[in-house]
Amino acid sequence: MPMLVSKFANAAKSAATVLSLVALALPAAAQGAYPTQAVRFVVGNVAGSSSDTVARVFSGALTNALGQQALIINQPGAGGTIAADAVARAAPDGYTIKVTSTQAHAISPHL
Repeated sequence: MPMLVSKFANAAKSAATVLSLVALALPAAAQGAYPTQAVRFVVGNVAGSSSDTVARVFSGALTNALGQQALIINQPGAGGTIAADAVARAAPDGYTIKVTSTQAHAISPHL
């Protein structure tokens, strides 16, 4: 009898896992192609900084991979807080990506 209960429990876990994965995939299947517009990389440092260089490398790779233009927008000032605020106020559509050092997230909130 314990063996039968164990098999049933394993089957129930497997079914629950499959149903969970299907449920998570449904919203993604309902979405259209991505990207349909330019992707924006918002950098909280000046042009030529290490964060800007990383953003330019990634934007070039993203442009080649997706066939859609990627823009670099430098918004220096206030230790990256200005750029962080701009990204926080952007539409939550996946087209705005923040590139920063740890300062804007680790230090600035404690000032």
